[in-house]
This record gives sequence, structure tokens and C-alpha cells, in this order.
Amino acid sequence: QGMQDAGHWQGEIWNKRKNGEVYPQWLTVNRVTDDTGAVEHFVAVFTDITQIKVSQREVEYLATHDSLTGLPNRALFQDHLKHALARGRRHNGRVALLFIDLDNFKSINDTLGHDIGDEVLKQAALRLREVVRDTDTIARLGGDEFTAVLSDCDGDTADRVGRRIVDDLSASFQVAGHRLFCSASVGVAFFPDDGTDSAELIKKADAAMYRAKEKGRNRVEFFKAEMQVRLLKQATLTSALREALQKNTLRLVYQPKYSLEDQPRLVGAEALLRWNDPVLGNVSPSEFIPVAESNGLILEVDNRVQELLMAQIRLWLA
Repeated sequence: QGMQDAGHWQGEIWNKRKNGEVYPQWLTVNRVTDDTGAVEHFVAVFTDITQIKVSQREVEYLATHDSLTGLPNRALFQDHLKHALARGRRHNGRVALLFIDLDNFKSINDTLGHDIGDEVLKQAALRLREVVRDTDTIARLGGDEFTAVLSDCDGDTADRVGRRIVDDLSASFQVAGHRLFCSASVGVAFFPDDGTDSAELIKKADAAMYRAKEKGRNRVEFFKAEMQVRLLKQATLTSALREALQKNTLRLVYQPKYSLEDQPRLVGAEALLRWNDPVLGNVSPSEFIPVAESNGLILEVDNRVQELLMAQIRLWLA
């Protein structure tokens, strides 16, 4: 149609070389007419765009895969999870989402360096690939966090895969003459049992993984109803703590320290953080400090404690 109306056409086609190899080609065709408007001939110009196609694929790969391990990255994981959930809805199937965290990876990174840590991550990725089926997805979210999306998966299969992951990752890693050990904590959540969309399922699997860490690490933990209560409690504490920081309702109390040498005398005090919320009542630091650490509020809490302490010392000095 373009040739008839405009007298030219351009587009991408597949052509074949003399050796039989098929390759992509950008073709431009122009119509040439004589003085009367009759078509004399067509002029075709083509460009081999094989290298451009290769470059495009490389860019697309880098945008969707982790450069270190070659696994799908967070963006591609989200896409695969949404597709798995869509298939699950259509066919009334179950989808298992596994969150996998290497337990003592930070100590390896801190003591032996990032080069050694990177090699451990690459070996861990290879082991994870071998555990799941070709139709499943293993992804690296970042750091030492991995995920697995298992389609058409029941509880026994998810448990078996989770245990295999724990067993395989607990085996030693041989890196640059070092024999390293790095166990894993695995959290499992199911569609549609634990969540009906990707955001909810991710939250549940993450909660189950942290529960595995709390219970001793190197284990698989399935999301349970009581974890939902803990999640809601954490959300409530987070919201209330933000308000407490804004309204300056945190306070310090002081445990005196005495020296019993010679004559007993006061030599200092231990500052203890206290929080009395108008709705929640007295909230123990053992409850709100871990919540603050998990959501980043701990930095504001630290600053507030320093302000309270400096103000008290000024009063004592005065």
C-alpha cells in the first residue's frame, strides 16, 4: 500500500545469504517513474542489521537479568510472578513463592571481601538453578536474597524443593582456596491460600523467611496465620512509632551506676529508652526496636535518643 500511494516502502525483513544463513535486513524500496508517470523501475537499498539486533538483545538481557549470576533480576521476577499467578487463576492452580536468604553471607563479605562473596553468590545461583524445574523461575533480588516461583505446585513439592535448597546451600563452597559455609533460610507462601496478588504473596513469603531466621536459620518455614497477626502488629507499631517521633513522646529513664570501692558513690547512669503510647500503652523496646531496625526508623530513633540524652546532661550540669 505504501508503495502504491507514496512510491516508497521500508521495513525489516529476513533474507538469506549465499551460504544459506538467514539474517535480518532493513530494506528501503523507492519507485522510479518516467516523465509520463509510468513506472520505470524500483530501487532497493538494504542494510544488514544483524549486529544491531545482537546489541538490542544484549541491552534487553542486561535490563532483565542480574549481571553477576545471570539469573532474572527483580523486574523480570515480578513479571514472571504475575504471569504465574495469571495462569494459576485461569486453571485454578496453586503457585508457591519461595524467599531464600543466605544466613551468614555478610560475614563472608566483610571478612574475605566482595570478590569472594561474589563467587559464593555465583555458585549459590548455579545450585539453585539445579533444584527447580525448567518451567520455574529462580531470581536474584539483590544482595544475598533469591526467590523461586514454582507453578502448579502443592505443599509437598514446595517443602521438598525448600529442603533441597537448604541442603544444597549448606554444603561447603570452595572459593580461592577457602572452604566456606553459608546456610539458607527459606520462607514459603502460596497462591491463592496466602495471597491473591504478587504484592501480598511477596509480603507473606518474606515474613515466613524472617520467621525461619528467628527459629534458628538453615530451615524452611511456611507462612502461617499467626504471621499475619505479627505483620499487622508490625505495621501498627511502625505507624505509631512514626507519630511518636513526630510528637517527641519517646523518653529516657536512667539506671544509676554506683562504685562500691572505698566509699560508695554515684559514677554514672545507663540510659534506657521508654515509649508510652496513648493507644498501645507501654511498648517494650524489645518489641519496637526490631521493628524500627527493619523499616529504617532506627536512624531517627538514634537521633532522638541522642537529643534527649544531651538535653538531660545539660540539665544535670546546670
